[in-house]
Amino acid sequence: MRRLSLLLAAAIASGCGGYGKQAPECARWVSCAEALPGAVKGSMDAAYGPAGNCWLNDAQAAQNCVSQCKSALAAQAAMPNAPEACK
Repeated sequence: MRRLSLLLAAAIASGCGGYGKQAPECARWVSCAEALPGAVKGSMDAAYGPAGNCWLNDAQAAQNCVSQCKSALAAQAAMPNAPEACK
């Protein structure tokens, strides 16, 4: 759980900005994050949701968010008891 908290903090602190619409990888990450024990539904939406900050600015910032989502998904998928949404 501590590892997840660190991943989430790093992803949010590094800043998200984007261009266009939510990337599929980030839609998966939002679903995964919400499936984790103790998760609060909607807590990832401000950054990675369909109208999140990741998709409001420029293409490079959006790509940074996609990279963060991919990394977070990979880290969770590697966990022994990962929820199905994270695999």
